[in-house]
Amino acid sequence: MPPLDEIKKTAMINLSKLPEKHKKLKNAAEYSVEISPELRKLTLNLNKKLKRKL
Repeated sequence: MPPLDEIKKTAMINLSKLPEKHKKLKNAAEYSVEISPELRKLTLNLNKKLKRKL
């Protein structure tokens, strides 16, 4: 794992690349979020495995 200072630096660089409208905490712009088919499949498979263990 990289040192904390390096993680902070990388986070700041990545945040600086975001448009301002996506950094706002108040009156933030709304945007749609969707679950990808791959993530949906992964979640279903994980739930099946967990149910088998119970």
